[in-house]
Amino acid sequence: MEREAVTEGTLNLNRSVTIKQFAPNVFREIRRLNNIKDEDLMKSLDPAENVKNIQNAGEGAGASGSFFFFASDRKFIMKTMSSREVNQMIRILPSYYEHLDKNKGTMIAKIFGMFEIRIDMFEPISVMIMQNTLPAVPNTELHYVFDMKGSQINREVLKDRSTTH
Repeated sequence: MEREAVTEGTLNLNRSVTIKQFAPNVFREIRRLNNIKDEDLMKSLDPAENVKNIQNAGEGAGASGSFFFFASDRKFIMKTMSSREVNQMIRILPSYYEHLDKNKGTMIAKIFGMFEIRIDMFEPISVMIMQNTLPAVPNTELHYVFDMKGSQINREVLKDRSTTH
């Protein structure tokens, strides 16, 4: 059997891949509200440009165990979703869109699409594509990053020992 030449950044699985988009019209409108062109999104998430990021996905993943990676240009994040998360997002999508539309400067995370990816006989994977709120900014250095959550479940708060009551 002859060995085929392998070029870094390309992957040919010879498999059937089907991608289903959830609520395409709503997410297209959310992208429009945020001046995100479909071509820019696809270019940013081009698998050939993201091989290393995909390989490193999930390193340091949080408590959810979700698989995620940053696009090579750091503009977007792709994160897996459970079926429960998909159903919840679909349920709140009208209110989410309305909030984004009425509050143009909102700091809430922008979700630009949700997809189900099927590869041959493998279980389908649901993913969301969202805005990276910390894009790479030239000539800057971050000193602290805080991951703010709304849940108090499995969370701890360090008590400030310098405070007296």
